[in-house]
Amino acid sequence: MSRGSITDLLAGYPEIRMPAITIAYAMHEVLTALAYLHERHIVHCDVRSDNVLIDERGQVKLADFSSAVYLDAEQASAQKTSLGAIYWMAPELAKGAGYSASTDVWAAGALLYEMLEGQPPYIEHPDIEVLELASAHGMPQLSNDAACEPPLVELMRQCTSVAPSERPPASRLRKHESVVAPDTAQCAQLMLDFVLQVESLECEDELSEDGEV
Repeated sequence: MSRGSITDLLAGYPEIRMPAITIAYAMHEVLTALAYLHERHIVHCDVRSDNVLIDERGQVKLADFSSAVYLDAEQASAQKTSLGAIYWMAPELAKGAGYSASTDVWAAGALLYEMLEGQPPYIEHPDIEVLELASAHGMPQLSNDAACEPPLVELMRQCTSVAPSERPPASRLRKHESVVAPDTAQCAQLMLDFVLQVESLECEDELSEDGEV
C-alpha cells in the first residue's frame, strides 16, 4: 500500500476536492468490504480515513482489522473497552450500545462526509461535544461545493441515520445508485491520477520551502 491513506490525500490540501467518481469508487470498495465482513459476523469497529488505503495502482482497500470483533449467531453487538476514533463513532456508542454492523455503516457514512467536505464531521468542536451533536443532528450540513453530488449526499444520509435500525446494511448500500457497478480499473486509474496530483503539489511546496523555486 505505497500511496498512503484517504487521510493523507485530504489532510494536506483540503481546498482540493476529491472528484466525485473517486469518492464513489472508494465508497463502493469500503461498503463491499463491510458487506463481506458482516455476512461472516465480523464487525470492523474502526472504519475511518486512516484505515482506507490506496495502493500503487490506485486500488482502494479497507485495512487494520486489529479492532475487529466476531459476533456469534446470537449476538447483535459487542462491547469493547476501547472505542474508535471520535469523528467516525456512531452516536449510540456514547450511550453504552455495543459495536455492530450498524456502527460500521455509520462510520462509512462519516467517511463519505469527510471525502465530500474535505474534513471529518464536527472537527471544529471539542471531542466531548462530537457525539452529542451527532446524536442530535446526524451529520452536519455540507458546504455548497460538497452538496453538489445529490446521490452521494443521499447515500451519506442513509448511512448516518441517528437510529441504528434505520441504517440499511452494507450489502444493500453497496448497490446504491451513487456507487453501483463502477469500472474498477478506470476508477482506480482516476484515483491514482488524483493521488499523483496531490503528491505533485507536495513536491512543489517542498521545493519552494527549500528556496529552489
